[in-house]
Amino acid sequence: MKYTLIALAALSGTTFGQTLVDWPAPYDAPIGSSSVTGTASGIDVTFSGTSNPPGLYVLTPSPGVPETIYAHSGSGTPTAHSLTFSTAPTDDILIELWSWGQTDLVFSSPFTVEAIENATISGNTLTGPPSGQKGHAVLRFDPASSVSWTGLTSVSQDGIQYAVSLAAPIPEPSSAALLGLGGLALILRRRKYKL
Repeated sequence: MKYTLIALAALSGTTFGQTLVDWPAPYDAPIGSSSVTGTASGIDVTFSGTSNPPGLYVLTPSPGVPETIYAHSGSGTPTAHSLTFSTAPTDDILIELWSWGQTDLVFSSPFTVEAIENATISGNTLTGPPSGQKGHAVLRFDPASSVSWTGLTSVSQDGIQYAVSLAAPIPEPSSAALLGLGGLALILRRRKYKL
């Protein structure tokens, strides 16, 4: 039996204004349903998904791993998952995936890759690493009322761990450059009047 971890979250300290979704207890015990609702920035976030064998878990945070949801997937059995927000967030949705094995994920929405290791991306599909390796990726989605994806694994059993966070959008380089030039112009103008 092979277990892997996939977490959906932001790397600690990589994004200003990040809010991790707070999933409810009980920790480390089966929830007994196919959905669970947490909160982030006053918005309800519902994780729904299939699990094979059935049973979702909310796992206790550990060093380097935030509070997460854990689900199983089995060989040749596609799993469908979604995140639904009670109100569409104004912040970006960050998804971090780490320590996962031979599971391919196909997302319904386009995303920006912030980091990737031992995995490949083609369009909206994230392909897991080769046998015997673990993958890691950080994905950023535009604000939306929901994000969904399907997973398919080629191994007998794979465990997938999920966590979600919201983060302030990163300004485009051209916008940041214009803001910097505007600030510089104000400083130079202020110096001119002091002379």
